[in-house]
Amino acid sequence: MPKSMPALAALLYALVLCASGSVLAADKEKDDRIVVEFWHAMGGPEHSTLLNAWARDFEAENPDVHVVPVYQGDYNQLSQKLIASVIARSNPVMAQMYEGWTSRFLTRDLLDPVQNYFDGPYGMSREEIEDVWEPFRDNNTWNGTMVTFPFNKSCYVLYANLDMLRAAGYERPPETWDELREVSCALTVREPGKSTPKVYGFLMRPRIESFSVLAFRADSRFLSPDWLHAQANNPRSLEALRLLNAMVATDRTAYFDSSYPAIPFGSGQVAMYIHSSAAFPFNDRNARGKFQWIAAPVPHPEGRRGGILFQGTNIGIFARPHPPQVREAAWRFLKFMTDTENAARWSIDTGYVAIRRSSTETPEMREFLEKNPNYRVPISLIPEATFDPRPHYWDQMRLQIQTYAIEAINGKRTPDEALRLIDEKLQEIIDYEMR
Repeated sequence: MPKSMPALAALLYALVLCASGSVLAADKEKDDRIVVEFWHAMGGPEHSTLLNAWARDFEAENPDVHVVPVYQGDYNQLSQKLIASVIARSNPVMAQMYEGWTSRFLTRDLLDPVQNYFDGPYGMSREEIEDVWEPFRDNNTWNGTMVTFPFNKSCYVLYANLDMLRAAGYERPPETWDELREVSCALTVREPGKSTPKVYGFLMRPRIESFSVLAFRADSRFLSPDWLHAQANNPRSLEALRLLNAMVATDRTAYFDSSYPAIPFGSGQVAMYIHSSAAFPFNDRNARGKFQWIAAPVPHPEGRRGGILFQGTNIGIFARPHPPQVREAAWRFLKFMTDTENAARWSIDTGYVAIRRSSTETPEMREFLEKNPNYRVPISLIPEATFDPRPHYWDQMRLQIQTYAIEAINGKRTPDEALRLIDEKLQEIIDYEMR
């Protein structure tokens, strides 16, 4: 058991009592169908509508199975409820999960790897497996076994108000960090006598990704490959933090705010921001009829191109307390919702990246991409995909990195000091977990 789990057990155990649609309740179905309960955090109207539609469509084709999608709140709430449920042995048979969660569950032998089903009666051919983009397959693989299956994937991109760019004399978004700083200055609109710009050239949120996306783009890493050593304090991370600090504290061209960035972007308050490609539909709605926007790869340091951060959850199948026939039914539903047609539909309806190469070639997706060329950008960036570290204590690390990086961006600490403290805190977490 990870050392971080016992301290949470008392609090989290109580959460299972309020986790709606528990497995025990689902087991009370009066018909003879196999009950597959799927816990998720997809609360958006497009997301939940599609998940519920998939459940109905799957049941129509598989009358022996009853699928129960259960929304469990945001990702933090889902994580807490999953931990509570596994402690109480009342966990669902399948759920969304980040890679760090997967590592945690694997330490307790709680998961039934999806690879166990590839050669079974409802299996996948080699061609079907390799149709899933290779970086996604690799990031769902532990010790040579594919444990979970990729689901809602997105990457970080640069969003820009194309009308503002052209008005300032630019025909394309910035590609390098130097260009990002230059264009941010050029697009910032100041009014005489006012200290606050009317329009900011750039926006960033007080989140770890404001720093980590650029650090990864500079080919920095926060942990050693074996996750045993902190290494965030390096020249590439330092370069990223200094850039962000300069844009906020020196140039005063970057708006540092916690609001969802598509809102100030859509209102014309900011000209550019970096965020998940899952924001595409929100940009479409907020900018419609006002201006043309464009998506582009995250800018990189001059002469160096690291990876593009991809995030999003995967779907895992829990081994216990579920009998084999329930786990197999869960796999059948997982396979259904991630097949070529449904992966394409998910991408079109939600803005997430289609996890299958073949999904981009369906007639519906081709027509959609023709009408919405911005959605091609994340697909083109898949070969450059990089991911957050996967240790089970990554969530603890995220908070430490976020805290000190934000202080450096705001000028409350120097970037050098912030990185030194980040490494100290990360190593403390590693040393504690490895005892």
